[in-house]
Amino acid sequence: MIRKIALGLSVLILLFVLYFVIAILPISTGYAAKNLCSCMFVAGYTQDFSEAHDLNFSLVGLSRNKVDLSNKTVSSSFFGLARRKAIFRNKLLGCTLTNGTEEFINATVDTNAYGATPEIGIVSDTVSTESVDSLNIIPPSLKAEIDSILAHEINHAGNATRALLVMKNGKIIGEQYADPFDSTSLFIAWSMTKSFTATLIGRLVQQGLIDINDPAPVHLWKNDPIRSQITWKHLLQMNSGLKWTEVYSWRSTATRMLYLENNVFDFAIQAKPAYPPGTFWEYSSGTTNILSGLIRQTLQDDQTYHRLPYDVFGKTIGMSSFIMETDPAGNFIGSSYSYATARDYAKFGQLYLQDGQWEGQQILPMGWSKFIAEVAEGSNGRYGAQFWLNADGHMPDVPKDAYFADGFMGQRIFIIPSESMVVVRLGADYNKQTDYNALMNAIFSVIK
Repeated sequence: MIRKIALGLSVLILLFVLYFVIAILPISTGYAAKNLCSCMFVAGYTQDFSEAHDLNFSLVGLSRNKVDLSNKTVSSSFFGLARRKAIFRNKLLGCTLTNGTEEFINATVDTNAYGATPEIGIVSDTVSTESVDSLNIIPPSLKAEIDSILAHEINHAGNATRALLVMKNGKIIGEQYADPFDSTSLFIAWSMTKSFTATLIGRLVQQGLIDINDPAPVHLWKNDPIRSQITWKHLLQMNSGLKWTEVYSWRSTATRMLYLENNVFDFAIQAKPAYPPGTFWEYSSGTTNILSGLIRQTLQDDQTYHRLPYDVFGKTIGMSSFIMETDPAGNFIGSSYSYATARDYAKFGQLYLQDGQWEGQQILPMGWSKFIAEVAEGSNGRYGAQFWLNADGHMPDVPKDAYFADGFMGQRIFIIPSESMVVVRLGADYNKQTDYNALMNAIFSVIK
């Protein structure tokens, strides 16, 4: 009997080890390879800094990383197991986790599709008068007070807060960075990228290419009685009803999509319906990558698709540092992977304060900024269309009309129409979480 129990336990342990090696480790080493590649070759961080401050958690921190500077690749493994590789593609597409498909990657994306390529990290010389401008437009004493608040937040955040920027009426009135960052540093957006994806859709709506009330044109769903009823709007508002698990501490549909799959769109559209569309709200990175793939399908031209973020953000509103990264199949990972400077993130917020207008040109449909801040059914006042809301007043000292792009580890772009303000906070929170209500309240108290 004891022998049978011991044998059974041995089998269970063996199965767990196999599951751990096959199913879990490739996710952590994939995370390490992809993010170290982006930290180094997109953002310009050193390997030592990135491993100490961006990869220093969970199993990711135990990865062994080999960097090839000449070929701009990163290979990661867990003591020789679960080897993964990421490659840098170009200055506007950043890095991609290869999943053993380098040839597919190179054939998918035309690196010459953009014409002149802006230098990463250089703030555009030509800035809209409606947007980010010089620092000397407020009394020095007021600027000093605001900078003191921002510096205090940075100094007491244990290196978690990397950048803080406050803009009012289109002018920077406060800006502080933790060492070694500055105004030219690039920061990962994580899930703020969802808000950029929604903005790209808004641009196509403005051009008459998309009607958000139409059914989402996913061929796989065409004859499905439930999924064929899912509209662009349902996807934008995260109430498509598709089954999804947004968990990052273990293997889930989200981690499998980001770190194991070659095509995030093809994977996400396989999700089964769990609720009728429009009746249940659930946060889902898969939903956003469905939208990203549908943008590609709508444009029907990969060169146009791959230069779309540059055309909308870089060329049109001067976000010259902006980079959105793709999967091996060439789909933008619209849920998670983009980079820019704090100032360029502020320009994005200003675009929404101006209801999609920039230097006299209507970039987004009039009223788009109201639509994305409209409460999504079932979200309890916390979510709009790929933007988070304060409509429920969960930040009591922040106006209820505030909405924001929100990303993992504390990336935020607050847009506050009633105050004509944009506040950008970028960092690397793991254990210590920023008290956003207190931070915003301190800023408001000085300005008022």
